[in-house]
Amino acid sequence: MIINGLRISWATTVDQRLAQNALAALQADALARSGVAAAGVLLREAGAASETDTMEALQGFVRD
Repeated sequence: MIINGLRISWATTVDQRLAQNALAALQADALARSGVAAAGVLLREAGAASETDTMEALQGFVRD
């Protein structure tokens, strides 16, 4: 009886750790995706505000 209780307790602990790790992975993925989305928005806004393109600005420095 005690051994079965210990097995169930151990299995529950392992399941909790696996669930916590899965949740942490999902949260990290969501954070990364939101960071990429925010960076994309900022780059688009900066590009819309800027009149010169980076490649156009660099053409004066490149020699043929």
